[in-house]
Amino acid sequence: MANNKNLRPAKNGEVRNPKGKPKGILNAATIARRWAETDQTTKNPLTGQDERLTQADLMTLAQIKNAKAGALSAYREIMDRAYGKVADISQVSIDANVQTEDNDIKGMTRAELRVYAKKKYGLDPDTLFAK
Repeated sequence: MANNKNLRPAKNGEVRNPKGKPKGILNAATIARRWAETDQTTKNPLTGQDERLTQADLMTLAQIKNAKAGALSAYREIMDRAYGKVADISQVSIDANVQTEDNDIKGMTRAELRVYAKKKYGLDPDTLFAK
């Protein structure tokens, strides 16, 4: 059972968790960003030249090296970062054997539905129904 004192809003200046996270402690994203931005002089894995590179540069170059070696996942990751992700394209087909409450089309075969759609709605069945 919940303590009803915990269900009320905190008053101005009231500290609910006095032993909580101290001020100045960095979160994980800040720490990761700091280390990714640190740089070092090292050999560029693509050019072979000594360069001053950040850790983020080195990780990206490693992905490019893996992609060039044939790793499809590394290639996809590099392309997604550089050019954006490709939108998923879904194909939808209509099954003409669906039973409906509409008496006009109930029990019609695919061929009969094609003729019905053309007559009643002026629709081109070749573009509506997958063959």
